[in-house]
Amino acid sequence: MRVRSMPIIVVSLLCIALFAGYALLPGVTMLGDAWYEQTVVACNQPRLAWTALSHGYRFSFRRVPLDFPSILQSLQNCSPRTRFVIASPLVTQILSSRKDPPVFSFKVVGMWASEDDNAWFSQVFSPPDKSAWIKLAKASQKLGQLGIWAGDKEIKSLASDIPSDLVFAKRAEEDDQAFSQRMEAVLQSRTILTIYAPEPGPWMVQILRDQTLRWVVEAAYLPLIPDSQVKAVVVDDLSGALSALLSAKMNEQPIPLCQRVIDR
Repeated sequence: MRVRSMPIIVVSLLCIALFAGYALLPGVTMLGDAWYEQTVVACNQPRLAWTALSHGYRFSFRRVPLDFPSILQSLQNCSPRTRFVIASPLVTQILSSRKDPPVFSFKVVGMWASEDDNAWFSQVFSPPDKSAWIKLAKASQKLGQLGIWAGDKEIKSLASDIPSDLVFAKRAEEDDQAFSQRMEAVLQSRTILTIYAPEPGPWMVQILRDQTLRWVVEAAYLPLIPDSQVKAVVVDDLSGALSALLSAKMNEQPIPLCQRVIDR
């Protein structure tokens, strides 16, 4: 039996109806700079858009210069259908430095904000914990994967399950060159495949010359690492926090901002 295809005009009308319905949904807008959009937000898409849609909202990202007048203008120019504006960590910091915020028709949500910043924000996403890094350390040790953990003094607590000779914490009196040279000595004497770097610094420039190494970094540092050398990315789970924000169970307490690992 031959199935007749729908006339093109009917298909066109359906598409127009769907687009119009989507455009009429209440909006969730995130404000941030280009770097944040191309790293953290990009790693969360398309989950962000689908999460908003599943709650009956339309998600959009608006790129703004990191200065107060530009941010304020963006807030004032939001669509009447906007219900929430989520500020990136840097936008949150800029807004928090100003007193006496104007009244908006929507709720402004701060990211990594403290309770003292509530003058600007109706709700906040708390700073992310480092549980994803701790799980990575336990998993790599369990699987016998040989890798170096490098960073500031906090690295020792994150990598407590890793043998101490593979954990490099930058000393207070140590410059970046000395730190990278100390790591290179181990890289030359042992077969190391991966570098776990929660907070990369200038010390990594010299080590990046070794193209056989693969890196695990947070999403904000992705542009510093060649794509071919990225093993995994640790990223703030914005879609999970957005789901909690849009849930009917939302309360006045800070919404936890967790992290997740994305293998590349």
